[in-house]
Amino acid sequence: MRKIVLIITGFIAALSCYAQQDNYSVKATLGSAKDNTKVLLTYRIDGKTLVDSTTVKNQKFEFKGSLIDPFRATLEIVGAEDSKQPDRLSFYVEKGEIILNGTDSIKKATISNSKLNDDAKEWAELTKPLTVEMSALSATYRAASEEEKKSKEFQKKIEDVSDALGAKEKVLALDFVKKHPNSFLSLSQLLTTALGYYPDGSEAEALFSSLSPELKNSKTGKDYEKKIEAWKATSVGAIAPEFTQNDQNGEPVKLSDFRGKYLLIDFWASWCGPCRQENPNVVKAYTAYNDKGFTILGISLDDEAKKGKENWLKAIEADNLTWAHVSDLKYWNNEVAKQYGINAIPANFLLDPTGKIIGRNLRGDALTAKLAEYLK
Repeated sequence: MRKIVLIITGFIAALSCYAQQDNYSVKATLGSAKDNTKVLLTYRIDGKTLVDSTTVKNQKFEFKGSLIDPFRATLEIVGAEDSKQPDRLSFYVEKGEIILNGTDSIKKATISNSKLNDDAKEWAELTKPLTVEMSALSATYRAASEEEKKSKEFQKKIEDVSDALGAKEKVLALDFVKKHPNSFLSLSQLLTTALGYYPDGSEAEALFSSLSPELKNSKTGKDYEKKIEAWKATSVGAIAPEFTQNDQNGEPVKLSDFRGKYLLIDFWASWCGPCRQENPNVVKAYTAYNDKGFTILGISLDDEAKKGKENWLKAIEADNLTWAHVSDLKYWNNEVAKQYGINAIPANFLLDPTGKIIGRNLRGDALTAKLAEYLK
């Protein structure tokens, strides 16, 4: 009898999992497409890149599948005449039938019968002036001489304009989310834009709560809820969550091993340009305060699949990072990074001797200034 109950329970669970999935189809008509032309649909699910393919027949092609949540995808017409500029279109795939119509290229195709893509188009129009300004800023930077790029005045000018544009985008994103509580775009993209790369847990929770129950209960919504809990658990005033990760020699290192000292938990990677630029400031703080009770634990988001350990060790030596280091070489899936809700690097947390977080994301002279408050 018990075995029968277990079988029935498992069957019901399987049905429940299946019921969470929805069907989608992407139907396209492209006037310039020749028969048997190959078409690719590329997208990422759970961190994995997937590619589906089909061929054109009578200027038409179609993709079908199932999904749990909507996802961003790219269509590409293989072998387009101008190989220097691939014929691609990025769009959202959601449940139901999405219609694409194009004449000379897929990248100019119109998208219909898709509320999510309508929302994405609305957001693109809202932010178009900012996109133009950011492109102009990038052009200014590229046109600058190497000497100008090294100038602190020039760097500050670029950073100030970039920060101002980012602040404007945050305001637009916050307003969009509040006006579109049912849009998957609000959850998948604009929450992060509205909250920034280093969100405050309480602020994130309040904004997340304004979304529809359907969005909050989606897989993406549940994943975001976990991030909010991580942000709240690592806010200033909280005791930093315990963790253990191996160092360069495969030896386990525990966070609690550093109790009794002021500690900077520093998330970085050898491939991260801003991290490498910030490292001299971290070295400066370590040199000034190490003998006064301050130390650092570096956590690398290097990727084992891309010579991660080799590059990690080279960067440690090249940047003179003479403190403790750990990594599981899982890139953005680093277990500690996920535990701490890391969205961007460099990121850091300053702990007092009891393990309480007393500062977050202290960059430039902010780290030494903060340490000066506690260590004389």
